[in-house]
Amino acid sequence: MKTYFPHIDGLRALAVVAVVLYHINPSLLAGGFAGVDIFFVISGFVVTSSLANHSGESLTSFLGLFYARRLARIAPALMIVLIAITLAYILFIPQTLINHLTESVAQSAFWGFSNLILDQQSETYFSTPAEFNPYTHTWSLGIEEQYYLIAPALLFGWVRWREFPQRRRLYIAAMTLLAVSSLYACIRMAFNHGSNFVFYQITFRFWELAAGVLWFQLNAERRVTPQSHLPFWELGSWLGLSLTIFTLLFANPEAFPWPWALGAVVGTVLLIGDPYMAERGYIRWCFTRPQVVYIGLISYSLYLWHWPIIVLFRWTIGFETWFIKLIVLLLSIFLAAFSYRWIELPIRQNVKIKCLPTGLRITGFIIFIGMCWGGSRLLFNEQINISLCQSMHNFKEWHVGERMENDFKTTRQCEPRIIAHNLKGVIVREYYPEDCENRRSAQIFVIGDSHAGSYQPMLEQLSAEEGRIIRAYFIPGCPYIDLNKPMGESRPASCLSMPRVAMKEVLLLAHKGDIVFLPSLRLPRIVDDWGPVRSGIQYDDESVFNYRFSPNLLQSVVKATLDARQWFEPFERADLHVMFELPKPIFRSPPFRCVDFFNKLNPQCLNGLSEKRSKLEAFRAPIVEAIKNLAVQHPTVVTWDPFIVLCSKEYCNAIQEGHPLFFDADHISAYANLVLYPSFKNAIEQIDRQ
Repeated sequence: MKTYFPHIDGLRALAVVAVVLYHINPSLLAGGFAGVDIFFVISGFVVTSSLANHSGESLTSFLGLFYARRLARIAPALMIVLIAITLAYILFIPQTLINHLTESVAQSAFWGFSNLILDQQSETYFSTPAEFNPYTHTWSLGIEEQYYLIAPALLFGWVRWREFPQRRRLYIAAMTLLAVSSLYACIRMAFNHGSNFVFYQITFRFWELAAGVLWFQLNAERRVTPQSHLPFWELGSWLGLSLTIFTLLFANPEAFPWPWALGAVVGTVLLIGDPYMAERGYIRWCFTRPQVVYIGLISYSLYLWHWPIIVLFRWTIGFETWFIKLIVLLLSIFLAAFSYRWIELPIRQNVKIKCLPTGLRITGFIIFIGMCWGGSRLLFNEQINISLCQSMHNFKEWHVGERMENDFKTTRQCEPRIIAHNLKGVIVREYYPEDCENRRSAQIFVIGDSHAGSYQPMLEQLSAEEGRIIRAYFIPGCPYIDLNKPMGESRPASCLSMPRVAMKEVLLLAHKGDIVFLPSLRLPRIVDDWGPVRSGIQYDDESVFNYRFSPNLLQSVVKATLDARQWFEPFERADLHVMFELPKPIFRSPPFRCVDFFNKLNPQCLNGLSEKRSKLEAFRAPIVEAIKNLAVQHPTVVTWDPFIVLCSKEYCNAIQEGHPLFFDADHISAYANLVLYPSFKNAIEQIDRQ
């Protein structure tokens, strides 16, 4: 039975071109991500065709030959790419919150379950963090590899009973039932939980692969002369092409895989058409042109290489200009062609390897995968030592930890015990000083967003020096009284519920005279770790003044100030001191991405790491005024201003004498904790003296 069909490689070319164009710029092909679904159908079809001629084998032989061939097809190119990605990642990409799960995705990609790790994350395939993960694209390989674990067992009976059509039809019926069940589950779960819930899991994608399986099986069962149906299949090809192109042009990420993947799946089935039909018809002719077939032949390597190259450029010199995009495209094609010629073919066509017993071949490939996986782990473990990124080379100055790495060790009278736990979604850190001779009776409670978390070293140091009990409640993404707008406005419901949980806990544990410290981001973020905030302003002098002093914003600050009372007056009524943090400087470029020789020219870094102090003073003026007015009206409210320490000259600098004050555009570094600590300690002691 014929098992190679040139137009299938032509369809692979269509799929990979769609995916690559989408990744280079979604505006080129808004639904290009559906190219992966074309691959799924092709994979189901091709795997079935590769097994169709093995009816005389035992189950053991059947499985052994299948896995030996699949490993030879997939493993060599994939392992080389994964090792290359890991090495580039270690050298040029720093560790940060936006990629803290990258290593787990990388490690799982070697064994074919990165889709399951990605599925556990809150970020989706279409979210910005996914664009900075060089392993994101391996999710589809995970789907296919998991399918390979079950495909031979599902197909063995159909292949084995080649001479018994009725029995074979039972296996086709069983495959149909599984496909329909998977499709139903996809529709039901997408409707109940959203499309993101079903995106990464094979349970909800199996129907796409099964469509290819069933199409091959149904064609293999037919006993007609293909040429007599040429007009029918030609019409089907045009319909399939139209449906596929429509999906690639207009597929909606928010409704994917259901219902938009259906167009790609049905269209691909129609484009495959009758695989045994002579290469006639215009569309079939187009898909069998040598140039198109060649792109299909290198499509696997092209898919593997193009995405990590895009991500590497995005992290280093940038991926904004069309000139860079063209370079990336050409480089991806070159590496794909090289990989196909010198990695894929030599392994797949190696006579000596084919002559080895199947068990030995499978074992050898598994050992090879294990060695590559071990090498990758070793590289990740050595990232701090071999990375070319300053934020990794000087890790302790850049990255905030739980304890102070500093010159204040001589002033510590004890070592606090740190207890970390989760309180209904709130991240809690409790510092309990042990064996301290002198202990301050006043406790300190901290409530804030991730900016409060950036003060952990200072809090630990203060606990060690003064023997204080300190309890900190961190709610990333949810500032506590930022005074830009009321707490419940334009924020997730959790940004109301979790602060209430923290407030209730503080009121339960606090005693008269204790201190409540409220640090949070209180200025509109202009850039984040990925680039400009889409809703941000243009940060020039005129825009700053127009924005900060616009009637709408000033009115919002007034509303937020009135709303703030319900969030701090309960502390006042409990005879607690409330210390507001005044806004720190913010920058237009994230320092951790912009201090290395290979990323300084990145478009995200062209705004520099320095800002005029007068500009920032004007930018924060409405919030400073609002907080100071609260302090005048409420005797228990005091302020602490880190700005005057971090920005003491005409310009505010993210890097001070070669040391980082800021990790990103608004979070302070571990080194800044050293700089700010004396001022912070003095502010706390002034409250004690009241």
